[in-house]
Amino acid sequence: MQVKATLNSIFQLLIIVGLGLQGCTYFKTDNVDAAYLQVDAVGFNQNLAPSITDQRIEDVYVYADGKLLGGYQVPFRIPIIDFNKKKISLLAGIYADGIREARVQYPFFASVDSTFQWEAGKTYTMNPTFNYVSYISTPLHFSENFERTSSKLDTFESEGAKIKIALHPDNSFPAGESSYLEVYSDSSLAVLLQSASNDVLPAFNRNTSYLEFEYQSNTDMIVGLLVKTPGSDQWIPSYDLYVRSVATWKKVYCTLDDEIASAVSGSKFKVFFRAAHNGTGKTYYRLDNVRVMTIN
Repeated sequence: MQVKATLNSIFQLLIIVGLGLQGCTYFKTDNVDAAYLQVDAVGFNQNLAPSITDQRIEDVYVYADGKLLGGYQVPFRIPIIDFNKKKISLLAGIYADGIREARVQYPFFASVDSTFQWEAGKTYTMNPTFNYVSYISTPLHFSENFERTSSKLDTFESEGAKIKIALHPDNSFPAGESSYLEVYSDSSLAVLLQSASNDVLPAFNRNTSYLEFEYQSNTDMIVGLLVKTPGSDQWIPSYDLYVRSVATWKKVYCTLDDEIASAVSGSKFKVFFRAAHNGTGKTYYRLDNVRVMTIN
């Protein structure tokens, strides 16, 4: 389980608890005076870049004429009592920092809208296919899927640390891509396994930002930003996301707002990942589809 407790996550959690987020919401007894909205599945189809196909949409938030009705795990079926509210808007939700309790609406996905003329006793179905909002910051602050021979992520000098671009077995990766980055060591020495972006990221302008990535590892690791303040030559790690080892590939949406807000004005940033090899056997972490998302 990932461990990250930010004020933002706590705030979002309180909202969701208040809404009564629930899954598989099928009512045993229908209300004959209500219509029903049903969502059986969600999809994702984007036009930002061909390589960005991997998403992990966990929940759907339902709005009726701009009023939030609640957030629900798919599939669900909910009653609509107020027939005067015609426009239904669905927004996609994710687990912030991989924490199930930190369920939030992902700010980079556009809503899917539809208008209904409700009739009591009838069920109306929406199976939304989400896309990115039009005001997302492009080109992305950082984007790397490791489909080239070189990488925008590299290791700092550390004796015994190694880095390579490897192939997913049988091209079976869920996102349909062939390559990933592996940072590893099989040395008899304790080694710092750190990878960071080669280039400095463009200015964030204090906007909401997330680091998306997929990983697989046999060790725990930390994820965040390296920060260099004005007048300093040192890159200082800023993070509060710890991810546990996982045998299968896992998608994570890592919030960066706290790290950016705590840095002094004019600071520079790099993405980084870090783990420690204790000198026994092979220690590794693998990364794919690493990208920084923010709003213009």
